[in-house]
Amino acid sequence: MNTKIYRVFLISILFFVIHITAEEQDFFLIDGIAVIEKDDIASARTAAIEDAQKKALNQYISGLIPSDLIVNNYKILEEKIFSKTVDFISSYKVISENREGDIFRIRVEISVTIDALQRALSESGLIFSRGEYPRVLIMIAEQRIDGGFNWWWNRDSETRPGICEDNILQQMKKRGFIFIEPDVVKQKIEGDASAQNMDLSVDTVRRIGRDNGADIVIFGKGLLRKGEDVEGSTLKLYYAKLSLQALYIESGKVILNAGEEAGGLNINPEVSVKNAYKKVSDLLGVKTGDVIEKFWRENVIKARNIYIEIRNPRGLEDVRMVLSAVQKIKNVKRAEIMAFSKGSSLIESEIFNINPESIASLIFENIEDTQRYQVINIKSDRIIIEVKQ
Repeated sequence: MNTKIYRVFLISILFFVIHITAEEQDFFLIDGIAVIEKDDIASARTAAIEDAQKKALNQYISGLIPSDLIVNNYKILEEKIFSKTVDFISSYKVISENREGDIFRIRVEISVTIDALQRALSESGLIFSRGEYPRVLIMIAEQRIDGGFNWWWNRDSETRPGICEDNILQQMKKRGFIFIEPDVVKQKIEGDASAQNMDLSVDTVRRIGRDNGADIVIFGKGLLRKGEDVEGSTLKLYYAKLSLQALYIESGKVILNAGEEAGGLNINPEVSVKNAYKKVSDLLGVKTGDVIEKFWRENVIKARNIYIEIRNPRGLEDVRMVLSAVQKIKNVKRAEIMAFSKGSSLIESEIFNINPESIASLIFENIEDTQRYQVINIKSDRIIIEVKQ
């Protein structure tokens, strides 16, 4: 196997193991029960375990969310949390079990993955927190080929994001943005008459964003126009014009007001429209993500201090090579050598929106001689790299 590929493989495994072990767990000892039907013990045992798992999740959630909020949003909790226990429970161990008449009782030690559960609660709009990336809600109305419009917050339509919205969401998710799910928002605004309009005012958008825990709301409209047919061809040309604004909810400031237009060409008019919306949202999605990320860095969050410790450097050149690799990382605000000795040297950096595991990976992507170095430990604010002798 190629030596460099092998080393990258080992580094990847190290990052994977560190990431898994770093996930925060919480343990619960819970009693679950189920009714035994038709003397089917196996099914009752499974149901009792599921009951215990749901109780464990509910116990944790009850410590985060007021009881009245749980009651008022139980439908959302059932859909997003309790029906998906496998997503939030990393392991369980049966402590005891017994049958009492037609009731099966079981005591289970359950390990809950806190990060995943909190993320799901945040995306459902039930807990609000300010992280390295903002929580974003997208509300884009799209014109159909027949001249009508689709918008998911309309109580009479399906809760299905349009082409532009889905494309922008997928682009920005890859960058680390957190998104609030439309169906959660729709349930909350059904009785709000002002929120049923396709064209939303800034005040209405701000209220919807605030009520659903959004930091940023991206809202706007996509319009279509028919282009001239290609002479001598069955191809149909349509243009899509997308206009977007991005609103920072806390201050009510519009941080983005932009528009783009693109064309789509196909023998099928529906495909032409889809292609046009895809192209225009590709163009505007990148710009929107860049503007929001820059605003968030410069106005809301602060850079984190991450220290890179280099052990056993043979000289200053070994440290400078790591420093150069750190400085090439996009999210680095500052990086400099703070101390140097042949036993151990230290680089201090200020970095936005990136965790130590990713920083270490990027260092090894940027470094000139990967065979000279190896990661031996990663902590919350420190990466320890050893120079091989």
